[in-house]
Amino acid sequence: MIREYLIDAEKRQQFAGIVTLNYVFENDGALALPLVGNDSHLAPSLSWLESRGHLETADGYTLSASGLAAVQNYRARFREFVRTFDIYAFVDLEEAEFAYEKFFEFEDESAWDDYIEQENWADLRIAVAEHKNIDAVEIVFLSFVNEGLFDDAENWQRDLHDDGLWLEVQELCNCSVAIADLAFDDPDDGRVEGAEVLEDIIVEGAEMNLELKSLEEELSSDEPDEDDRDEDEEEIEDVEKYYTPYIEPGYVAPIWKTSWSL
Repeated sequence: MIREYLIDAEKRQQFAGIVTLNYVFENDGALALPLVGNDSHLAPSLSWLESRGHLETADGYTLSASGLAAVQNYRARFREFVRTFDIYAFVDLEEAEFAYEKFFEFEDESAWDDYIEQENWADLRIAVAEHKNIDAVEIVFLSFVNEGLFDDAENWQRDLHDDGLWLEVQELCNCSVAIADLAFDDPDDGRVEGAEVLEDIIVEGAEMNLELKSLEEELSSDEPDEDDRDEDEEEIEDVEKYYTPYIEPGYVAPIWKTSWSL
């Protein structure tokens, strides 16, 4: 099923802006002037953010209170995305299996990468987002963030304002598996609609996620203390309490109901 998502100039600016704000945040909250190297490609976003009151300038760009709040909201959304959407990135519709079910069986990262690159996996994250009325474009954007396109990739500052990047996001939104694509004809029960199939997948994925996160918590008990962890990693105090609500197919976490518009 072909959709008709369109990422207009305003939406591109919003996404480019939040990436730029986060970059300033990770650069100890400041970016010196004059801009040098690839950072010069960020000038349009930096000027736009300053005009919106999210950045202040003296000797360089620094985050304002509203800029910091926007970054914190963005990072919270990203954490929520990774924690709850990844499970639906690789689903075998024929075998009703999730790739992440075997995640802890792989000791070698390259072997895991080979496993998830097999053609049997379908990415249902956009379908899940649509079912929950979450912006599908933001979900694809966050998947790009998770893949390192806005920090690890060479010349990402230039690509951030390139039409090609946003056309790729748009194409993924429009061509991904849709809810209607999941419908099938059962010889006994007749037509099974895609929404019904997806709800079953959401439930199974949420249950699998809870099981995996509980296992991960057990395994991490032997790892270094909190002080040695990523400073942005926010520990979940009660894994079962956190993940159980997602077993309800229509559950939407509060963070997705907040606006991050700059």
